[in-house]
Amino acid sequence: MSRRFTGVLGALAIGVALAGCEQALAPTQEQAAFAKGSSNEMRLEIDLAGSAAYPEAHGRARYRDRGGEQELQVQVEDGPANAVVVFLVDGTAVGSGETDAFGAARLNLNSDLGHTVPGVGAGTTISVESGGAVVASGSF
Repeated sequence: MSRRFTGVLGALAIGVALAGCEQALAPTQEQAAFAKGSSNEMRLEIDLAGSAAYPEAHGRARYRDRGGEQELQVQVEDGPANAVVVFLVDGTAVGSGETDAFGAARLNLNSDLGHTVPGVGAGTTISVESGGAVVASGSF
């Protein structure tokens, strides 16, 4: 049995059906972010999870390679307040900073600004440590 939609109600039913398809096919915000840029651009992004010593800590790491420019951003929140933290890539320190009163700190390395940006790929680990204890970490 086939149905035929005519008139205003038919147009409304078709519009509702198409809107549902559009929403189902729409990319997530994260997928859309990865879709941006040219074909020679690579973007990776991970969440950092708190450790046993700092279970409330969390963060995010982003890596972008535009073919000539590399950028690594790491942020941590809810870590130790007013503490020195070290940012590590595969166990090698790439920077340090101090958390604010809320336990937040950020690292931004960009090759166009003269920074040395380590290569990042599948399996690369990012960790933030304070006083030798891991605050938060994750892997690409």
